[in-house]
Amino acid sequence: MVELVAFDIAGTVMDEGGMVYEVLRESVERKGVTVTEEQFLPWTGMEKRTAIDNLLRLGRTVPTETMVDDAFAWFSQELVRRYRETPPQPFPGVEELFANLRGCGTKVALTTGFTRELTDALLAGLGWTVGDGDPDATLDAVCAGDEVEASRPHPDMIHAVMRSAGVESASAVIAVGDTLADLDAAQNAGAIGVGVTTGACDRAALETRQHRSILDAVVELWSDPVFEICADAV
Repeated sequence: MVELVAFDIAGTVMDEGGMVYEVLRESVERKGVTVTEEQFLPWTGMEKRTAIDNLLRLGRTVPTETMVDDAFAWFSQELVRRYRETPPQPFPGVEELFANLRGCGTKVALTTGFTRELTDALLAGLGWTVGDGDPDATLDAVCAGDEVEASRPHPDMIHAVMRSAGVESASAVIAVGDTLADLDAAQNAGAIGVGVTTGACDRAALETRQHRSILDAVVELWSDPVFEICADAV
């Protein structure tokens, strides 16, 4: 029995047109560092300041803390500006999926490389609420990248939402995401990894990581025969 499904946000349950990845790339290009797609992909899905630090290191010099801080500040401000211009929306069927999972006793959580401040703003904009066991809430738990000691690919965020949701065994957890880091974090946590092709990575890239399934849309999770999420799932 699956006790918890932990979803990534951008590119997994929230459609924001890839803006986060565009702005992340631009934040390092503004510092004179050009990265290839192959170099860039491993850093998608991670806590964004850490991603910027490591992407800048692909340049000719080791970035100073001031350089990283400046790039991260620009990233944060620019992403908020673009989200205000084009507000992100849930992918079709996501809210129904959450309700179906919670309705059959499976906890629903979000993990993200965003800061808690941005995460809270996104949740408010989507009208999603958090309350473990509250039937009127959208979600049972949320963990942002700046709330743990180590973000993806480390398992800390998955473990954090497990604690919040009262789930003890990682083998009863499905972790869903659109990046290599999402699947690596699932493996490192001992959870069941599921990739989705609606975000940063295509199927070929996701298949290079350990996984139980690769979906073309996150709502396919409900009817995927690989998982016994709910006894009466259809």
